[in-house]
Amino acid sequence: MARTNRPSGKAPPLPLAPRRKSESRRPLVEPSSSLLEMHLQEIQEECRNISGYVRTLRRLPRSSKEAQAADAQLYAALTHLENHAGPAVKEWERVMDGAVASPRQKSRARGRKEVA
Repeated sequence: MARTNRPSGKAPPLPLAPRRKSESRRPLVEPSSSLLEMHLQEIQEECRNISGYVRTLRRLPRSSKEAQAADAQLYAALTHLENHAGPAVKEWERVMDGAVASPRQKSRARGRKEVA
């Protein structure tokens, strides 16, 4: 193994999963919002990374430095996934609620509820 000028104790980061050329840039859901699309793209990318870290951990001895690095990166990826999943669900609900009723219909419905 070639030596590098990395500080001791730090393993090199594992490569991230490459984006597939076949992935289109069209929205994943219709209707959509740029915020929802950003969260969904981050989730998709992080899921690929998590899958790679899990494969790495399954093939390496737990005591190896590479396994320890993959373990740390898996934790970071899971945390990153969690940070995007919650907001994605909220934005999904907001977007889908808007798809069912137009803002004018929602305003009228709110007005009826207040009068009743």
